[in-house]
Amino acid sequence: DTVPTLTAVSIDSDNAETNAAAETATNGDTVTLSFTTSETASAGAGTPACAFTLNSVAATNADAVTNPGAGNNWVCTFDLADADANAAVVFSIAFSDVGGNDGVAVTSTTDSTSVTLDDTVPTLSSVSIDSNNGETSATAETATNGDVVTLTFVTSETASAGAGTPACAFTLGGSAATNADTVANPGSSTTWTCTFTLADADANAAVAFSISFDDAAGNAGVAVIAVSDGSSVTLDDTVPTLTTVTIDSDNGETSANAETATNGDVVTLSFTTSETASAGA
Repeated sequence: DTVPTLTAVSIDSDNAETNAAAETATNGDTVTLSFTTSETASAGAGTPACAFTLNSVAATNADAVTNPGAGNNWVCTFDLADADANAAVVFSIAFSDVGGNDGVAVTSTTDSTSVTLDDTVPTLSSVSIDSNNGETSATAETATNGDVVTLTFVTSETASAGAGTPACAFTLGGSAATNADTVANPGSSTTWTCTFTLADADANAAVAFSISFDDAAGNAGVAVIAVSDGSSVTLDDTVPTLTTVTIDSDNGETSANAETATNGDVVTLSFTTSETASAGA
């Protein structure tokens, strides 16, 4: 009449993005609850049975119970569904031994493992592009060869650290940027940056981009191709020129092309730049 117990109770999923003790999973992933009975379990009415809920509602898909190796190790598995709530997977295991003694239902793991469903599509906010060009610091920047372009963005939730880690693709004039970019996650928060250096081979054009990203559960966000703050960076490595260069004075006696002036007269040199000139150094 000894009451059976369970040991080594652990929950896991086959989500490809996370493999930590506290896992995040998404629709279609399989959840596996493993446990060991203290003695041979009943093969009749008291065979181990699992009940799974998410946000207090029964899981949409039924679970399957198996006894690998016909020993004391048991597993219950089920597939997460879109109709399931975004919440932690909760369970209850009922079981009896071969003598019909009922064990106390088990509702927690012994190793602190957990699985949480997340099928929400992630988004980006605060998407902004900038350069380190020393001449311009406006929202619409102009940069040149050797300047570093930085694209900054914030994910709505923790981003994937696996195959779906945020990635940026930069183009100028429809062609891929010459230099590869570097992706960073400063402070391991939800803020990310992609940086690359402009090259002479890049086209003189606005820097375009596309950001791909997944969340920790592997849900793919919709690729983002526009900033949220109106910022821009345009490459200009064309050497400027001057046209219509003339010199004159306000001398009252002469007004010819070859003027003569004297002390106190004001000399004026006029010229036209081929493009907007620097307002900085």
